[in-house]
Amino acid sequence: MSREQLRKAAAKLEDAREHTDDAETDEQLAEYADRLRKMADAEDGPDHGGLARITHNVRELEGDLEASEIEQIVAHVNAYRETVEGV
Repeated sequence: MSREQLRKAAAKLEDAREHTDDAETDEQLAEYADRLRKMADAEDGPDHGGLARITHNVRELEGDLEASEIEQIVAHVNAYRETVEGV
């Protein structure tokens, strides 16, 4: 169930692509969504470092996405991170 949070974050990234006219931002969103789907489907789940990189990168899109979109994406990733052992 917890990996479902990563799939939800990927879906939110795909939804955000519909609200951007910038080709570079669109490409970044698609890349992050793809990474999250791969993490969700991998036999060994992602570690904190990989998840932190994605949330950092998503937050850097602040001027290109609505703050509420960013927070929803980050919230899903963080919900999954709470289930990962470590840091």
